[in-house]
Amino acid sequence: MSKKVLIIGPDYFGYNESVENSFIELGWETKVINYYELCPPGFVNFIQCRVLNKMGIKHFVNKYLQKLNNEIINEFKTFNPTMVVVVKGNNVFPETLKAMESAKKVLWMMDSIYRYPESTLRHVREYDERFMFEENDVIKLKEEGVDAHFLPMGVDTSNYYHINNSDRDIDLLFVGKLYDKRIDLFTKMIKRFPSLNIQIYGNYTDWKKPGRYINYYLKGYNKYFKNQYVKPDVLNKLYSKSRIALNIHHAQSQNGCNPRVFEILATKTFQIVDINKYIQEHFINNNYLVGFADDEDLFRKIEDYIDRPADRERISERGYSYVLSEHTFLHRIKTMLEIVRL
Repeated sequence: MSKKVLIIGPDYFGYNESVENSFIELGWETKVINYYELCPPGFVNFIQCRVLNKMGIKHFVNKYLQKLNNEIINEFKTFNPTMVVVVKGNNVFPETLKAMESAKKVLWMMDSIYRYPESTLRHVREYDERFMFEENDVIKLKEEGVDAHFLPMGVDTSNYYHINNSDRDIDLLFVGKLYDKRIDLFTKMIKRFPSLNIQIYGNYTDWKKPGRYINYYLKGYNKYFKNQYVKPDVLNKLYSKSRIALNIHHAQSQNGCNPRVFEILATKTFQIVDINKYIQEHFINNNYLVGFADDEDLFRKIEDYIDRPADRERISERGYSYVLSEHTFLHRIKTMLEIVRL
């Protein structure tokens, strides 16, 4: 009888499918349940689940979450999996986990578990095994009497891969959420390097900050800030056209890394990334990429490498080989199965 895995997680840039593809490659039968963080898209749902939720009216969010958990239980009974992998876990009720006791239940956090103390963290003990995105979370959980394993995300090489392209006409590329601190950095970068082709993908305009609309439409910031998110196939092409790909972590990554580290390297693109302990030990010390400590250090690194294509290629080639040999999603699922023993 074939082994079956039910994968449950947020609908976020195809990562559930990346997990699924690795299980399929290892001979497993799979089923994926994608969910939305609060509710499906649409104007009415935005009002009911986001606006009203912020006002303390939880009815519509609770209704969606109950419907989701009913779907999970029904799919579990129909599919009868050997193993359930819950990605992130903040929308899965404890009673839903209890209803799936006949299978091995695995939690794989793709954010710090301490970002969700009132949801995922409160029922972390319901799982048979727990895998953490952030190595410090493993230490904290151990202090609370909960065993967990460090398992960062990886790269799906069907989405991110090298494209032979000698025309790297984007000098600096960043893709991600545009928090205020990041926008301040990029604004300084634009002024520091006016001659470079800088492209920044993310949501720049914000109705709460009308000054950004003036910058975007009247001051020419739309030359740099693209005000959009991109899917993996488009992002892969953007990385392949870039001389330098900039990667900046969320504050939760104190001793770990985001998937961009692996994805950029898998395109054989030169990466400059902010430094933490994990990145220093595993990537910077081995000359797979370049790290920066603060804004001025970043600007110095850009000045150092922007006109040194041979050095960029040498470093990115090393990083490319390393990631493909150790940091794909297939590597991660193999590690998971060795620990779960299925």
